[in-house]
Amino acid sequence: GYWTFDWETKAHLTAKEIAVIRPQIAAIKDQSKRESAFLKLQTKVEYHNQRDNQSIALQTDIDNNSSWLKSGMTIGDIMCNLTSLSMAFETLGISKEDFMSAYEKKYKVNLTETQKAMQFEDFLEYVRRQKCISTYRGSSDAWNFMAEIVGVTQDKKDWGTSLRKSDKEKEISDAFKSGKAVIASLYTGKGHIVRFQSIGDDGITIDDPYGK
Repeated sequence: GYWTFDWETKAHLTAKEIAVIRPQIAAIKDQSKRESAFLKLQTKVEYHNQRDNQSIALQTDIDNNSSWLKSGMTIGDIMCNLTSLSMAFETLGISKEDFMSAYEKKYKVNLTETQKAMQFEDFLEYVRRQKCISTYRGSSDAWNFMAEIVGVTQDKKDWGTSLRKSDKEKEISDAFKSGKAVIASLYTGKGHIVRFQSIGDDGITIDDPYGK
C-alpha cells in the first residue's frame, strides 16, 4: 500500500506519526491487509514507564499506602492506570499536545509552560485533580472522563478471570485488528493496569508500565 513515510521499518512511532498512518490503514480495502497493518501498528507505540512520574502524593494516596508513601513523595509506583491510558491515547494517534489543546478548548483555559512540559500521564493526573478529583485514577469512570475530552468512546468490558477462552480472545484480537487501543486491569494482588499489544497462540504481549 501507499504510505506517507516508511513506518513499518521504524522501531517506534510518535503519536503524531501514528495519527498520519491510521487513516491510511483504515482506507485499505483488502480486509486482511488492513487488519495486518493495524496489528503491526499496535507494536509501534512508544513505551511509557510509570516510575519516573512526577505527580506528588495526595493525602488519600498516603492513607491508602501508609506503609511506604509519605508526604511530598512522588506517586509513580501507583500510577500504572494513567500511564497505560497515555499509551492507549497514543495508540489512537492522540499526542500529549493534542490532549492539552483539547483540554484548553473545552475548559477555556491557557496552560502554563510548566504545565505543558509535564509528561502525558502526569498531565492526566493534573486534569483528574482539577476536574474529577473524587474519582479514583484507576477507575473506568476516570478513564472515560479523560477520553471524552478528546472525543474518544470507551467500551468497557468484563473479561472475568481468564482471557484464554476463545470468545474473549477473539474479541480482543478483533479490537486490535480494527485499530482500537486496549488497556486492562490484571489482578496481581492489588490490581495492575497494562496496555495490551497482541493476543494469540503464543500468549499475550503487554506494555507493563511498571517496567524495566
